Amino acid sequence: LAVACVLYMQRSARQLASFAASLQKHSHTSSLASRPFYPALTRLMSAAAEQGGPVYKSIVGKLQAELQPTEIELIDDSASHSGHAGMKGKEAVESHFKLRIVSDKFEGLPLVQRHQLVYGLLSKEFEGGLHALNIKAKTPKEMAK
Repeated sequence: LAVACVLYMQRSARQLASFAASLQKHSHTSSLASRPFYPALTRLMSAAAEQGGPVYKSIVGKLQAELQPTEIELIDDSASHSGHAGMKGKEAVESHFKLRIVSDKFEGLPLVQRHQLVYGLLSKEFEGGLHALNIKAKTPKEMAK
């Protein structure tokens, strides 16, 4: 359970699902839901998904309002970068994120322009301490391929 907690808090729900599938594959039972830790794990995932700092909430809010994504996944990866040169003397609080976003608004735009669009929407967050944003921006048609 501790490994699952760390994976969820530092990475993504997709990685947690992969971890859960691995647990299920290597366990003697056929259902992860039958495991004694499953209810606690489910509560933890729900609570963590509802939480998020002010930068996280601002990013998601702006992107949802402006790009109306069909899918959005934002992962706070700040803890992984706390010792890097660019972070010397700074706290690793909401400074690095990974974004996966799917929106019709990206239709006809090359990758660079998609990134510029996202960066433009988040200019205040970058001015306020956001240091890095790893972006994967796709259209729904690209996701269907």
